[in-house]
Amino acid sequence: MKSIANQELLLNGEAAKFDLGESTLFLINTRESKLIDMKIKREEMISGYQKALAELYYKAGTRM
Repeated sequence: MKSIANQELLLNGEAAKFDLGESTLFLINTRESKLIDMKIKREEMISGYQKALAELYYKAGTRM
């Protein structure tokens, strides 16, 4: 997903700013937490889709 790639870019940018002394660990941790939350949400969406698809095939009496 594009939003996850963008969040990774922001995290890397924040780490670069930290290396230059222009950021804090708090900001890096905040960006990293947001990235982890986004990845978890993506996996939940994928698993929900797969579950719904499997249920649809089951109710239709067909195999995937």
